[in-house]
Amino acid sequence: MKILFWGTPAYALPSLEALLVAGHQVVGVVSQPDRRRGRGKALVASPVKARALELDLPVFTPERIRREPGCQGELAALGADLSVVVAFGQILPPQVLNQPPLGCWNAHGSLLPRWRGAAPIQWCLLEGDPETGVGIMAMEEGLDTGPVLLERCLAVGLLENAAQVGERLARLSGDLLVEAMDGIAAVGEASEAHRAEIAALGYADLVTGDMAEAVADADLVVFAVPVLAMGPAASAAAAALKPGATVTDVGSVKVSVGDALRAAVPASVYVIPGHPIAGSEQSGPAAGFAELFQGRWVILTPQADDQTGYADAVRRLSDFWTALGAQVDTMDAAHHDLVLAVTSHLPHLIAYNIVGTAADMEEVTRAEVMKYSAGGFRDFTRIAASDPTMWRDIFLANKDAVLEILGRFTEDLQALSRSIRWGEGDKLFELFSRTRDIRQGIVAAGQDSAEPNFGRDRAASGGGPKA
Repeated sequence: MKILFWGTPAYALPSLEALLVAGHQVVGVVSQPDRRRGRGKALVASPVKARALELDLPVFTPERIRREPGCQGELAALGADLSVVVAFGQILPPQVLNQPPLGCWNAHGSLLPRWRGAAPIQWCLLEGDPETGVGIMAMEEGLDTGPVLLERCLAVGLLENAAQVGERLARLSGDLLVEAMDGIAAVGEASEAHRAEIAALGYADLVTGDMAEAVADADLVVFAVPVLAMGPAASAAAAALKPGATVTDVGSVKVSVGDALRAAVPASVYVIPGHPIAGSEQSGPAAGFAELFQGRWVILTPQADDQTGYADAVRRLSDFWTALGAQVDTMDAAHHDLVLAVTSHLPHLIAYNIVGTAADMEEVTRAEVMKYSAGGFRDFTRIAASDPTMWRDIFLANKDAVLEILGRFTEDLQALSRSIRWGEGDKLFELFSRTRDIRQGIVAAGQDSAEPNFGRDRAASGGGPKA
């Protein structure tokens, strides 16, 4: 991938070197300007700048990147796929954060949210923390508040000083960045494959990898990318969006996506986050079908906005989804994220975990797991077959709500375990009866089929997909 690297001290050098050794193309390096040092007050380049010049890489040294639109334009012209930031020393403004299509990623030298901001190593030692680590974080406007993609811990020795801990964290940062790049790159590769598939299926009049060309003169722009990629995707389209256009999405997390979209697009555009609750474990263009949204709910999370025409834009978007056969509801974004943590995110987390547990059991062979799988386990495997990139981003972007619901689920699971251990059949029966009523309510609401095997047998025999 083409990477724009931001770093200043020697701490950042292992990360720069690791990315180059891994075969990534560093299209430019941004570092702090030369500073006067020593008794002679001679101008001295930063360690990162000095190494970049040795490698014959383009170097940029803005005094304040926030106030230098000319430098921002030069960096945008490099065409980087993403930015990697390691101890750069300045806060990046939104117009820089939103430039690269795959976002800006920071290797932060602490276990967030323990030590945000500057000097995390020193604070870790001053407070006597027994461990620290590195997190690879998607950057946003807040100070070290973005979702963490990867994190790795290491123990802090009783006699270690800041230099020793820093050296180990610097090496770990390089290793984790290389690991993270593989996952981030997969998003770009999948997009290219999907475009080819869409063209082959004839689903669109225009199929292009040029975001500006794709959105030119569009009244409605729908972003259908992993939730951590929403901001960069919207930023790439921002300049070509016409005034009065409506921007929405289909992501399963609404607070962070809404914030990312609003930060990326012009004020003349209407941002109305959305979430169609439809689909299956299959992903990609070929997984769609004409009846996909029939009878399904689409949740819109419009903001409280007095922008002229905003209410009309919400109505038009609602009419759009209704025309596709969907039922439309509006909801506060934070409440949406809590509701979906219960109804979608936690079930997927359980499915991934239970299938992983079965696969890891030494007493049961992999062949036995597949051969003797009962209906319940097969349903878990169906859910666990969902797109890993999409669900990784969902859990990272909605971690607070997911962790809240997961805590409640863990308490209930412990209570259920006690009922089984102590033979409390009445409690088990009461729980099973109550949860059966929920299932019957879902069928009565038309959100699933009461047919055996959820109607899949009829669909497989030519009866068509079931809602």
